[in-house]
Amino acid sequence: MTNHPQESSTSKTTSSLPLTKTIICLSGYTTTHKNTLHTQIQSLGGTYVRDLDTSIVTHLLVSSSSSSGKESAKYKQAAKKRMYGGGSIEILTEEWLRECWR
Repeated sequence: MTNHPQESSTSKTTSSLPLTKTIICLSGYTTTHKNTLHTQIQSLGGTYVRDLDTSIVTHLLVSSSSSSGKESAKYKQAAKKRMYGGGSIEILTEEWLRECWR
């Protein structure tokens, strides 16, 4: 007799999570807050990367609570890439991530 682990009917597969296939970078957050967001991103199926590699990053989350997010090198790099048609990095705030939880 072979034992097979049973899957819960309520468990989600990785492919059904809302951030599957997203690669997310953060800008303008404190280290503690980044750690929290990193955990949330992974829980929703996304991948967190520390450095903004514009060839792979799909989303940049920018802090809306401080001006440092929109003045950061990461923000400027992503905005420039979008402006000149070199990529399609979505520039969003943490509110977007909260909406993904719903």
